[in-house]
Amino acid sequence: MSLRDTNILRVIEEYYEKCNYMGIPTIRWSEGQILYSITYTYLTLTGRRKGYIVDAGAGAGFSTIWMAYAVVDAGTRHTVLAIDYYKRNLDMFKELVEKLKLGINVETRVGDACQILREYPEEVDVLFIDVEKNRYVECVEAAKDRIKPGGIIMAHNMLSPYTVSVDKYLNYVSKILGWKTTVIPSEMGIGLTVKTGDT
Repeated sequence: MSLRDTNILRVIEEYYEKCNYMGIPTIRWSEGQILYSITYTYLTLTGRRKGYIVDAGAGAGFSTIWMAYAVVDAGTRHTVLAIDYYKRNLDMFKELVEKLKLGINVETRVGDACQILREYPEEVDVLFIDVEKNRYVECVEAAKDRIKPGGIIMAHNMLSPYTVSVDKYLNYVSKILGWKTTVIPSEMGIGLTVKTGDT
């Protein structure tokens, strides 16, 4: 079923409220819409039919579900992977996935997101990062060789709460790696990077 279905949106909204009630950090609702839009546009423009979409620091998967529905609506066979340090969060997410009956391959991994990215054997089309801000560069370093050419990285909290780690991250992806990078002025700010060149 498509994200255009109001019943699906109602289930996701209830899940969003549940995460907030339980004190599990999430992106904002409008930022979920941004993740969906960017992922859907990427999948349809590139024509890539299979691959991996990774949410590093997924929490209870509220951000993951938006990217998963981009896969559903784009009609591709991508696998969606949610990584979080806490098993409880991912168990909640798995219950949501079962309830929604997505019809795509959704996987979860419990552990340190940067370490899992470092060991991850698959090429990645889309990577969303929402771990501790002082580890953003570490996560990109771990994953950069497996991001497909033209693949994208999105990074949360580029505007709020601001830390010097944000500047270090943006400098790393745009100046050191030389990849095209901008910041979408959402409520918290989402960094959008496209892997360009041969780096």
